[in-house]
Amino acid sequence: MKNYLELFLAQIRIKGSDKTVKDYQRNIQKFMDKCHKNIEDIAYDDLVKYYDEEFINLSINSKRTYMAAILSFFSFLYKHNFIKEDIAKSFELPKAEVSDMTYLNTQESLIAAKSCETQKRNPLRKKAMLVLFINSGIRASELSNLKLEDVGDEWLNIRNAKGNKFRRIPLHPSVKLAINDYVNNERNDVSPYLFVNQQGRKLSTVIINRDINSIINKSTIDKHISAHRLRDSFATIQYVNGSDIKSIQETLGHETIQMTLHYVQKVDEKRKAQILSSGVQF
Repeated sequence: MKNYLELFLAQIRIKGSDKTVKDYQRNIQKFMDKCHKNIEDIAYDDLVKYYDEEFINLSINSKRTYMAAILSFFSFLYKHNFIKEDIAKSFELPKAEVSDMTYLNTQESLIAAKSCETQKRNPLRKKAMLVLFINSGIRASELSNLKLEDVGDEWLNIRNAKGNKFRRIPLHPSVKLAINDYVNNERNDVSPYLFVNQQGRKLSTVIINRDINSIINKSTIDKHISAHRLRDSFATIQYVNGSDIKSIQETLGHETIQMTLHYVQKVDEKRKAQILSSGVQF
């Protein structure tokens, strides 16, 4: 099984991040350890039993995430003739739950930016990061790897995107202004990285999320907002304000437009609920 799994993970690594690979490996290995069977002897019923017994207390979306890795692995095995039957083909995952998104709207984004002024440590760095997240939709890992040379006059170059891909993001004037303010008036280091700590090392995603949490906690916003939720904020604000899905997809770096459509679905579902609940009951 080890060789099969290594081959599969090598394929996932081409398109996915290291975190994705680790998540897939953990979920598949857990299933195999629980199943106690050779790869060739595992049947469809084993998948169903594992799903029914192991995911009882999980949300539907969590069940989908964990099981998708296992199903992808067995589809891979069948495609490459390592097993004789495509046992994953008949397994139907439940439809994803559409939950209310936790994100910042335009007004809340302005409130959060204003609260940066009350920060005792690194207020300009925090504001630059916040504005960058909201007006570019980049990932925390991508922000961590940004270098000074990646910030142009009109474009932001993302060189270490998910899957080791490169993409360019239009540089909003407010982002340029916030970065310049941080670099010229607070940042004092020769590091090539844009966002650095006092020792000149690039910020980790842990520190980035800590800073975002500090900003929100010092504001009047009663929401749990992480760096990834700011990525949601970018997509939602862009969609609500009229940006087309294709532009949002390319800016976020999603491989397929289906990955972006869930933002639209969540916003539209919320709008539908509001209209239905607020209408005149005849």
